[in-house]
Amino acid sequence: MSTLKPAGCVWLTLALISCRPITPERTAVGEQDAATCPPQIQEQVKLAAAAAAIRISPELSPAESASNAVAGRRVVISLSPGAAAAGLHLVSNAITITTFGGTLQGMADVNENAGAITNSTHARPRIRQVSDVRAIEVSPGRLRIAPFIVGTALRPQTLSMDLLVTPGGSPLDEMVVVTEALWDSQLRPLSPDRVAISLAPLRHFTMYDQVEAALALDFTASRSRTAREQWTCSAQSRFILVDRNATAPNLWDLRRSAEFGRIEWWLALSSAKAGPFRAIFTSPADASAFASWLRQTHALHVGGYDVGVFRPEYSRDSRRTVPASHSVADTYRSVSTDDLDALIVGRLGEP
Repeated sequence: MSTLKPAGCVWLTLALISCRPITPERTAVGEQDAATCPPQIQEQVKLAAAAAAIRISPELSPAESASNAVAGRRVVISLSPGAAAAGLHLVSNAITITTFGGTLQGMADVNENAGAITNSTHARPRIRQVSDVRAIEVSPGRLRIAPFIVGTALRPQTLSMDLLVTPGGSPLDEMVVVTEALWDSQLRPLSPDRVAISLAPLRHFTMYDQVEAALALDFTASRSRTAREQWTCSAQSRFILVDRNATAPNLWDLRRSAEFGRIEWWLALSSAKAGPFRAIFTSPADASAFASWLRQTHALHVGGYDVGVFRPEYSRDSRRTVPASHSVADTYRSVSTDDLDALIVGRLGEP
């Protein structure tokens, strides 16, 4: 009987070993297990951004005729970690810019003519190395750069980039009035039958307002490279990417001045083929010259078009640069001499 005891003990020992739960050994803390950022570190990470206008190459503008279709902006982003945060070991980090009131067309490098990353289908096809240490993702409403901080330590960082921004809402195609000579060499107004008017297509946007941007830096960090505890932290900021004055279209119209209250009548032209349409000009000088000529001649017809006025239907949104689509046809009437004498120049988007 005694000879069977060791075998029984061995069998029992093997059975106990086979029933032990197997737990994989953890070698590192994953980012998904990172803890919330400590307040003393979160409060020490300061993020700021500012935007300034830049001139963009015509090659980077949309191919179709447009007014203020794309704005160039140089954005400078600054990161300043305080004493409690500076030097932390970075596991990962990325920065994101999200736009409101406009979209991103892409990135432009004004120091290299026509070098760009763009969403435009009209862009010249090319491949160019932009960065070999950062991945840059551009979509109409967002730009993401990862990593923002190059290296493994949280430290002060400043990054400058040139962006192409499209302000406003949906594009609209309208016709711009183009006039030739209105006076002769003795500065006498030409008769209406001698004045030539042509129409040029132009695309502009139906809503103009400032473009804002939300800036966010998200990063995972630890005290040191070997520390097991990690934190997920973030810093946010907002800034004006394009202000409202910069988004107003470089287009002008003529309207009848009002002594009190808002202006009620805008100048329009009409023909049997085109119907009535608002008179728009590409410069205040052209609009002012046409108004002066109309005041001198009191012309009711010019260049194959009838001269009239219409009452735009006011939108509750003051940023709209176009009247309601039906208001021109519904309210158009022939112009009077009083209308012509009271014409003033106004800028689109301004009441």
